[in-house]
Amino acid sequence: MKIDPVNRKAAGPTKAVSSSRSQNTSLVIEHDNLDDKIYHRLKTMITEGDLEPGRRILQEQLARDMGVSRTPLVNALKRLAQEGLLQWLPRRAIYVKRFTPREVAQIFEVREGLEPMAARMAAGRIDPGEVDELEEMFKEFTEDPTPAEVRRYLQADRHFHWRLVELAENPYLAAAMEAVNMMISAYQVGIPRSLAESLPEHRAVLHALRKQDPEASEQAMRVHIRRSREKLKKDAELKEAAIGAKPDLSGAARGQRSDSGHGISEPHRVSEMDYRPRPSASRNSAGKAPRGSFDDPKRKRTTPLHRKP
Repeated sequence: MKIDPVNRKAAGPTKAVSSSRSQNTSLVIEHDNLDDKIYHRLKTMITEGDLEPGRRILQEQLARDMGVSRTPLVNALKRLAQEGLLQWLPRRAIYVKRFTPREVAQIFEVREGLEPMAARMAAGRIDPGEVDELEEMFKEFTEDPTPAEVRRYLQADRHFHWRLVELAENPYLAAAMEAVNMMISAYQVGIPRSLAESLPEHRAVLHALRKQDPEASEQAMRVHIRRSREKLKKDAELKEAAIGAKPDLSGAARGQRSDSGHGISEPHRVSEMDYRPRPSASRNSAGKAPRGSFDDPKRKRTTPLHRKP
């Protein structure tokens, strides 16, 4: 995967400031924030699937590929980690976050609280022409879609839900939903339920919006999100029961080790054994460490434990 270097806006020659205006004129040169450029580039790569969940980020090589220094890159990576899109592990390993089924169900709990509110607020602002456009957008889909149709449906579904957030005209709601949508986009590789279930629910929301009925719009959206959340929660419980309720080592246990030629490594599944602490040396029947082991006090050491001043 080719990564284009991040463009930096070159600062042109500064103009001389006359002595009569020198006390009132700022000499600060405005420039594009490189941290923001790198942040937005990486976030787009994650949400669009170019950086798959579980991929390891190799900082030095990624900085070279993007044509930037490590400092702005690290700043951007920290922001993405704070937003939940990256996972930092011991020894400075960084992975694209892989959400567990349980975590995805929890994200949908947040959606269930926010999106009905967006539908309620959008009901009083949407016009019939836009309802027609949204309805037309879903007409091409059947209840037994091909993989290509599923991908197009995902795009249409995201547009539909985000358009209602925009129509709500509430910047705080939009900021909260943007964070939720980023995590869903980073995880979602399919649809939680069949189109046979979700398409009628979309039509119910649009029907309420056409009537500009806030209560009906809110209720229809709540039913739609709740059913997906319940399905995801059930899937998570079944998976946890199947593996004996062992913790899902997301990100780390599904991380990468091999280098792909860029600052991102190829997928590699590792077992839980790779993350368990090394067991101490076994003891013999007398309770003493085997001769020559690291626990043997008589073992000759190559370097002193304490240096004399």
